[in-house]
Amino acid sequence: MRCLKSLALFLCSLLSQSAISETPLPETAAPETPAAVASATPRIKRPTELLELEADMAEINFEKIKNSQTFNALSRAYEKLLGPLCIAPPKSMQKEDAKRLCEEYILRAARFNPELPALICARDGNESNSCKQAYRLLEIRILDSEAIDALDPAVELDLKMQRSKDKVLRESLSRQAEKAAKNYESDRSAENLKNLRDTFSKLLPVVCKFTYLHVMQAPRESATKIPLTAMDVIISRPNPLGDAVKRYADVNSVHVRFLTPECFRQIESVLKLDPNWPAAVCHRDGTYSPTCFESSRTFRKKQEALMPKETRVSDGLESF
Repeated sequence: MRCLKSLALFLCSLLSQSAISETPLPETAAPETPAAVASATPRIKRPTELLELEADMAEINFEKIKNSQTFNALSRAYEKLLGPLCIAPPKSMQKEDAKRLCEEYILRAARFNPELPALICARDGNESNSCKQAYRLLEIRILDSEAIDALDPAVELDLKMQRSKDKVLRESLSRQAEKAAKNYESDRSAENLKNLRDTFSKLLPVVCKFTYLHVMQAPRESATKIPLTAMDVIISRPNPLGDAVKRYADVNSVHVRFLTPECFRQIESVLKLDPNWPAAVCHRDGTYSPTCFESSRTFRKKQEALMPKETRVSDGLESF
């Protein structure tokens, strides 16, 4: 009920604003003051409010039409919400609000996907064994043409739109990153390392902007030969499917985090030169993953030990 009320209030506010703007004012009416305009404009009360609305709407859609597409959309919405709401709430958000909403959405998410890694970490804590295990089971895969064919048809369109938006910027930053990587390979100086990290900290948020979470049923052994789905093949690569069956024997579902080929390639490129660099780890595994937090914590401890302070370098997470 809360989600329906929130959505209704939000839509009513937008509609009332539209009605006000389209109705001509009488000649005797006083001009609107900035305060009056501001009061008529819908305001975002909390930093997570739009993510809450997205989860609310995804839940409504799933209740109406229960299929793989709406279930995955709901899982993605909860994944986007639970991290900033429960694991690392914005400083501008009241602690009481964050705690109350976190508990509410944890219960709601658990009704639909109790094995969602973001849910487990939000409920049990980012350093809990259950959280770490959930992310160990998270598959990181390349969103290539084979994967796109096996997923929702809308994925290809979303990906094309995203690529067209920042094509020029992406190509420019890629050239800079390639040059920085070559310089560091030939001369592993502190200056070249700093330049490498600075360059990739600008590139990764652009090329890794599009990620896609997909949930599928865990593969099981069968006495009868059944045709493998495309996703079964994708998650088992490069190992035989039998290994995947053993890997997921204790869970009901597999969560696959898809990265674009360019994102995957750039992450691998920088990690070969700078293993465990937080920005690369976080873009690969997710901003609220335990590996992201651990790599960032370890990196910053090492930086704090460096003297003088001016010699410290960025962990590349300013954009998170």
